[in-house]
Amino acid sequence: MDMQATSIFSLNETGSKKNQEDYIWPPPDFPQGSSNVFLVCDGVGGSENGEIASKIIAGSVGELLREHSTAITAQKALEIITIAKGKLLEYARNNSLGTDMATTICMLVLSPGKAFIGWCGDSRVYHIRKGRILFRTEDHSLVNNLIKLRTINYFQTS
Repeated sequence: MDMQATSIFSLNETGSKKNQEDYIWPPPDFPQGSSNVFLVCDGVGGSENGEIASKIIAGSVGELLREHSTAITAQKALEIITIAKGKLLEYARNNSLGTDMATTICMLVLSPGKAFIGWCGDSRVYHIRKGRILFRTEDHSLVNNLIKLRTINYFQTS
């Protein structure tokens, strides 16, 4: 069974931020239906140039995943992210930027008969069908770990 995205939608809101640090793949001007790779990267707040980190990582990982998407494995995804990280560090070096750039990443790769997901940081991947959340990934964050350890109560009121 071939899985294929028939429509792709994205939206974001900058809120009170001066600049948007999110970046998606494929980018909005990408031909509809020509990618089986989908990414969301969100520059980490408190780090410098999060918008640069998210754009470089999303673009690099998106292109590299498209080249290898029919045979994607966890090992291959990690190799691709490592290559993208190298491109980010090279960009920082060439543009005299610090190395205090970071981004989260969520990815979905559709292949014949399967879907590959990966994520890192406090962003999540959701599988929603008919208005119900069937699956979601867990945050890789200190706050989520403290909630799981019951050190803090997420639903605690003041």
